[in-house]
Amino acid sequence: MEPPDLPGPPLWFAWGPVMGEQEAGAFFSVAAALELAVAGGELRPGARGWRAAQQAVARRHLATPRPELDGHSWLELVAAERLGGWARSRGEARRALVEPVLPRLAGRPLLPLPVPPGAEGALAPLRWLLALAGKGRGIALTQVGNLNRPTVIEAVRRFDWHPLPEPPRGEDDVFELWVLRDLARDLGAVRRSGRWLVATHAGRALASDPEALWYAVAHRLGSGHDLAATVTELTLLVLVEAGEVAEATLVQRVGAGVVGEGWHERASGRSPDAQTVRAQLAALLRLLEALGLRRAGGDWRTRWVALTEPGRALALEALRARATGPRPDPRGP
Repeated sequence: MEPPDLPGPPLWFAWGPVMGEQEAGAFFSVAAALELAVAGGELRPGARGWRAAQQAVARRHLATPRPELDGHSWLELVAAERLGGWARSRGEARRALVEPVLPRLAGRPLLPLPVPPGAEGALAPLRWLLALAGKGRGIALTQVGNLNRPTVIEAVRRFDWHPLPEPPRGEDDVFELWVLRDLARDLGAVRRSGRWLVATHAGRALASDPEALWYAVAHRLGSGHDLAATVTELTLLVLVEAGEVAEATLVQRVGAGVVGEGWHERASGRSPDAQTVRAQLAALLRLLEALGLRRAGGDWRTRWVALTEPGRALALEALRARATGPRPDPRGP
């Protein structure tokens, strides 16, 4: 009778460890609907396919407009509650970044934004890596665990990358490859097996489904509750509303948001400095560049960055997933 999480598409929904009033109401309402489904014979726990039937009952119950909710569905109420909680900020800097984006997220209760044109091209290097890892024994690794040089050379030629030196000596010379490999690992799409990098079952499925891979990457960017996740969120908030932004300005605005939200070193009590923020931000910018989702220009003194149109769509979906996702337990790590 316990309401299940609902894996997408079209709806990704997970119950939170900490629930607001509306979410708690939805939880117990779904539990009652499941009980009625069992009593009426629609749901038979333990029978073949009963988990899918349980999810179907829960999804239908959550999405149906209800007179007792003034014509709203439970999904709409939970989405509004979560959005409201996400929008609350301790500091003015983050609040100023959230307010312009909030109306763009409020119109689609817990439903993903459409995959934009250009998404398949942006994900082509990641799909190639996953497909290669899913063939035969996978991708052969060097003694130190890097991708072998023939694979590195093929990637550089296939995707017109320009490493230094060129041709590259190995994976360490091609930042796009090690960034994408880290992303694939974080997605649970690859694992190491001895001297081979192999695709997991999830990785093989993602390699054959560009739409699912797009949402997996977006939701990965929208996940987490540590300093790196906060920097990612603030950076996306800046870039999704801006055109070209000077890197120095980006670091300053993100840093102000980090400080305003109360981040500090536990031992010293000091807030993260600009160098710490810049290091966290650089990791995100490298990932967006490896996926072809950002533009950059200028010299080292006046360097600017901006999102491409697919990059803006990915950023919005990452923020939507974060804003409407389950709230973390404040007592957790």
